[in-house]
Amino acid sequence: MTAIFLSINQSQKWVVEADIKGCFDNINHDFLLDKLNTFPSLRRQVKAWLKAGVMDGIFQETESGTPQGGTISPLLANIALDGIESIRIPSPRKYLPIKVIRYADDYVVMVKEKQDEITLKE
Repeated sequence: MTAIFLSINQSQKWVVEADIKGCFDNINHDFLLDKLNTFPSLRRQVKAWLKAGVMDGIFQETESGTPQGGTISPLLANIALDGIESIRIPSPRKYLPIKVIRYADDYVVMVKEKQDEITLKE
């Protein structure tokens, strides 16, 4: 919230709040583990958490995603999505001057002018 406040104070005016639909359910385990880039024993531990499965009346294996509500899930989502906030969006004026602030699958996009309004696709 501090990052958003500071950005708005620095002249960014138009704000769009969004959420990456199905983010936690669809994180690719191999991509995440590769991006984690850590020592082997921690990689094995994280892989075990990801593959532990879920219990919803019956046991279901987990081939992708991180458990929503799990204490480590926001951290793993932040690792998987690291860098997405630096994506530049093309516009008729070359690239929009945008600012993106993200935490896990929630983010805000800020632009200076209303005519810079962007359309985000699923």
